Amino acid sequence: MSTSCSRCHRTLKNPIYVAIGMGKVCLAKSQAESEKQKSLYDPELLPGNPLKVGVIIKRLPNGKLATNIERRVVQHSNTGFEIGYAGSGPADFALNILNIFLPITNKDDESICYEGTKCSKRAYSLHQQFKEQFLASQEQDKKCRNKNGYVIPVNVIKRWIEKK
Repeated sequence: MSTSCSRCHRTLKNPIYVAIGMGKVCLAKSQAESEKQKSLYDPELLPGNPLKVGVIIKRLPNGKLATNIERRVVQHSNTGFEIGYAGSGPADFALNILNIFLPITNKDDESICYEGTKCSKRAYSLHQQFKEQFLASQEQDKKCRNKNGYVIPVNVIKRWIEKK
């Protein structure tokens, strides 16, 4: 337990917020940001196994990002997947994509990420490069805004991995 807010670093006096580690105002802001930016994994909206159909990314009218990639690894972003810039949301998105294509093969191949989530060492070592090439560009974000969204084909991802 911390006696200062993890967001603004002010001293916490209320025992409830001391236990949470964040003050009332910062907690409300954090929850609002998380809800606003959180990406959607919706197999009904965007069906298809990424290993068969590729990675599908679509920007919804409400601004949220929808994808067929389930968020199983958390390392950089507490608000979910994102694209169009070189930050934590695209980094976690890239890590989760690569973890599907480069799964953990044995205990020695395991990287422990935030909150005890796990990914393969190879996925971890390549995810920043993948982010830069496939997710960080604002051009990719523009493609996601059309009615069909944006697809990164399976063969493109596999070829990229083979080259690395």
